[in-house]
Amino acid sequence: MIKIHTLKPTDYQSCYRLLQNDNDEANYFKSLGWTIEQFKNDFLKASFSGHGIFENKILVGFIIGNIITIKNLIEYEILLIYIKKEKRKIGYASKLLDKIELLLNKKLKKIYLEVAHNNNNAIKLYIKKGFNKLGIRKKYYSINNNKFDALLFEKKFND
Repeated sequence: MIKIHTLKPTDYQSCYRLLQNDNDEANYFKSLGWTIEQFKNDFLKASFSGHGIFENKILVGFIIGNIITIKNLIEYEILLIYIKKEKRKIGYASKLLDKIELLLNKKLKKIYLEVAHNNNNAIKLYIKKGFNKLGIRKKYYSINNNKFDALLFEKKFND
């Protein structure tokens, strides 16, 4: 059974451990700055909003971000969406994005994010979900001494 639950500040360790289940992914996210300290810091922010997707009460993915309120309208900045490797391509990331939209519905102005230009599966997901590419941050990510561009995406609501 699949359930989506709001993440609490104490859930940062579970999310971090999920990333650590795969060595390659653990190294990749660590090179992007996603240490246990970074998780803890983000989960403790007043603006933090995250949701986990659970399969039979076991965390298999999550979305974390920040809610930014401007003149009574809400923007959501996605910091990280992660789905366990063997659970990808079955709609879990879409369900997490849908949950954010549903929870913030009428006051949600936009959702935005940045993604490595070579993360093709994520880019396809964002385009499928109605996100538009805004621009590029040249050589934004540094991974294993290589520089990668970040693509900026946003999805607007209630215009």
